[in-house]
Amino acid sequence: MNLRLTGIVIGFCSALTACCWGYAVVAPGVVRSLAATVDAPPFAYLSGIGSLNEFSKTENGSSFLLKYGFIDYDSRTHSIFFGIRKEDYWAEKKFFGYNREAMNGRIRERLQGYVDDQIEKAGYAQYITCTVNADRSVSWQFDTPPALVSAITSFRDQLRNSLQALFDYELRREYRNCGFVLVGDYIVPDYNQLVQRSLPAVGAAWDALFQAGRGYEERQRIGLLAAFIQEMRYEVPPAVINSRSTCGFYPPLEVLVNGHGDCDSKCAAFAALWRRMTDRPIILISTASHMLVGVGITPMAGQSACRLGNQTYVLCEVAGPAKNYPGYQQSVKGNFEYIAIK
Repeated sequence: MNLRLTGIVIGFCSALTACCWGYAVVAPGVVRSLAATVDAPPFAYLSGIGSLNEFSKTENGSSFLLKYGFIDYDSRTHSIFFGIRKEDYWAEKKFFGYNREAMNGRIRERLQGYVDDQIEKAGYAQYITCTVNADRSVSWQFDTPPALVSAITSFRDQLRNSLQALFDYELRREYRNCGFVLVGDYIVPDYNQLVQRSLPAVGAAWDALFQAGRGYEERQRIGLLAAFIQEMRYEVPPAVINSRSTCGFYPPLEVLVNGHGDCDSKCAAFAALWRRMTDRPIILISTASHMLVGVGITPMAGQSACRLGNQTYVLCEVAGPAKNYPGYQQSVKGNFEYIAIK
């Protein structure tokens, strides 16, 4: 379900107006700094935190064995170890990405089967030949007796209309079946689906992070998770990998297994680990050229946050390599959308 939103966005330092839209169910609201309305709790993130940027990968017969070293926003150094099953990693690799030529071939085959079936059911097989071409155009041949011209013309027009609707359905299904969604005229990663698919496989990663932050309260765990993701190597994914388009995105297991990603890749990995921790709401905030995470928690004094309906989200910049604590002063400019991770 799509919901168009229009709101006023107010950064911590300056005001601006923006048009908001989304392909997830969210509510209209106001994005603003809540510094003047929230009492400061005893806890506060530390600023000026350094980085370790430590990553190594080995493997055994069934798993990738991963080690990360990083510094959280309590200025505590962590070394964590966890495994990702190779079976899960390669399943994600196999699932994600599309080849347009192969996709068109599958769609053409299904449309041809539908056309042949409809012509046969109508009893016109001896009068009509309809061929769905590789470029998805349709070629018709007719050998129509005069008495049936009107009926067959009407049938052809109805079949032509249903073919267009079926093509749109099949195209969306093809993209969905390889991890993408159509939003207007754009093909984008299906972030919600990709996060959900990764949840069973990221359990060991979250367990290691939880042990590293044993005794932490929720805000400290958010800072722990943000620092962990930020210190991964920033890398823009290639648009095509092994002849399959990626829309420049690494799904969560790729990010964790190889310790790299860009803004939306890291945001999705953050969301997967967050969802393993809690059912609290989380959104991805996508602009034309960047993505942030919004964590569903009451902001502390001075934190940048957004409010959608009755829910407030603290803004988290997780792309790195800069170490910005959750809610660090920032602004969101221009058009953007909210993607709710279920």
